[in-house]
Amino acid sequence: MDATTAIALVGIIVAGVVGPSVTALWSLRAQNNRAEHERELVDLAELRAVFDDAGMKLAAMDLAIAAFTHDPAGTEERFVEAWSNALGSEHRIATRLGFHHEISQTYHFAVASLGRASDVVGKSVQARAAFDKRAYDEQVTYFNRARLKFAEDAATLIGSRLPVAHAHIAHPPAHTRLPTDGH
Repeated sequence: MDATTAIALVGIIVAGVVGPSVTALWSLRAQNNRAEHERELVDLAELRAVFDDAGMKLAAMDLAIAAFTHDPAGTEERFVEAWSNALGSEHRIATRLGFHHEISQTYHFAVASLGRASDVVGKSVQARAAFDKRAYDEQVTYFNRARLKFAEDAATLIGSRLPVAHAHIAHPPAHTRLPTDGH
């Protein structure tokens, strides 16, 4: 076989076999990258929805505990329902991120703090005595700190370019304001 025939044969093989194979491989890789990126966008949108829902449930819990402190007997059911709903969000977050993820832990701490605050009020109702305001305020302060940290960490994780603008988070009601003593 002479050089011209060999060159022609190699050209035919490359053009007819190798070229299309490389093109197909390149297209498949690009298609997989697009599919992976689309899946990441869907997961991110779902996580945003979970975080938004969880934040709203924390706000509902906050309103319910405020009502509970003013009328424990008449609003206990509302608080229990809000707490139960917040626990549902806690499980949704843990399912997506893992229970040991910092955001899962922060959310858990917020829910547990208000649970402990309701225990303070509930025990005083059972004992027919005034509730321990200091213990209650301490738990509500823990809740507010955890709620703010949850909002900030969630916004960081999902890549929010917007400031946290939820009025119920940025400016909590007077009964839940954080102390200004630097704690």
